Amino acid sequence: LSLYTPTLKGEQVKTTAEQALCTINASGFYGVGFVNNNNQCVQQPEVYWSNGNRWVFSSKWSDYKYR
Repeated sequence: LSLYTPTLKGEQVKTTAEQALCTINASGFYGVGFVNNNNQCVQQPEVYWSNGNRWVFSSKWSDYKYR
């Protein structure tokens, strides 16, 4: 993933489906996901942990921006 795109500097990195990428790195947990309509960093709906759950973070996440 290259975030170096001078013409887009400072803009959120989004998928072709216009989903903003986000990351969580807290308390020994690291994950990359997407920002949902509730401003949470979440996994794709079809992705589950081995325990059948998905992760959702309402805080302590950050988005990716072009540089």
